Amino acid sequence: MAFLVGVLPYHDRKFFLMELFNELSLLAISFSMFCFTDFVADAPLRYVAGYYIMGTVALNLLCNMSILVASTLSSLALKLKVRKATRLRKASAPPL
Repeated sequence: MAFLVGVLPYHDRKFFLMELFNELSLLAISFSMFCFTDFVADAPLRYVAGYYIMGTVALNLLCNMSILVASTLSSLALKLKVRKATRLRKASAPPL
């Protein structure tokens, strides 16, 4: 995470924030794995920690999939707009 913040390898802010969110999610899940060791003897706490991990993974998947779908739809809309503009240009061009 220090590399991401220090070097800023992504030029696009959206990709930087997405990668930072992924890293923070992974860090939160890694820290909560401590609850499954022998140091924590409380079984209900382990149960809650399992739901916390599942919720974090589900939130991460939901965010990443929504960004993926949004960027795909945006790209598709742009391609359709360009295709429509080329067809209109060809239709309005005078015949040779």
